[in-house]
Amino acid sequence: MLWTCERQVAGDLIKERRWVCAKHKRDESAGEKRAKDAIGATVRQTAFRKTPKDRLELMLGVMGYDSTCYHLTFADEFLPKNFRGVQKEWRNFLKRLQRCSGERHIDYIYAIEGLHGDHRLHVHAVFRKSQVNLERVRMAWGGGENILCEQMKDGPDSFAELARYLTKEKRDGITHPVGSRYWGASKSLYQQLPPIQRWKDSSGFISDPDGYKLIADSYQFTENTYGTYRACSFYRRKQLI
Repeated sequence: MLWTCERQVAGDLIKERRWVCAKHKRDESAGEKRAKDAIGATVRQTAFRKTPKDRLELMLGVMGYDSTCYHLTFADEFLPKNFRGVQKEWRNFLKRLQRCSGERHIDYIYAIEGLHGDHRLHVHAVFRKSQVNLERVRMAWGGGENILCEQMKDGPDSFAELARYLTKEKRDGITHPVGSRYWGASKSLYQQLPPIQRWKDSSGFISDPDGYKLIADSYQFTENTYGTYRACSFYRRKQLI
């Protein structure tokens, strides 16, 4: 029986999974059907792009370690009244930043927050160091001088941790209006995410890609009498780039 294999390459991050499961039969018992369905459910629930956190983690992988995360806040006199106001300020900031940097396209990831801490609306933004620096951000940001920045950490959980942090707030219908998009990435960044690779293999073994290292906590394994599911992620260490 051949294994179904999928691999998602996302810059400094690679995710791969393999599974095999016996096909359903007309005369199978209820227990046999449940066991086979369990493998299928695991496959569906662990898709590479299923949740906002999953999708954002891939975008951060594409951005890679050549990136910096900025915490952009508003002084009292510049604080927008609502979420829509922050969205407008963000769009205007990107236009000014593009003029300051001289770049035709700027890769970015952003998240608008305001439900935690002092419940004050603010923006988290991730840019490539090769395109944007702190000086240019200060020149373009129109919300005040309180800007913090942090280099992307070199570690196996860096992308997952930041993705989890930036997607921690959910739409509440007030601060985040229903239907609003509170995080996103540039079109230019999405275009750099390759399609998922799919193939069949006689082996369920997942080997380390060249130049990448296994993220130990990412390993998933599910098995029963009728099937097996395996998945894990790999990161490209900064010193190997």
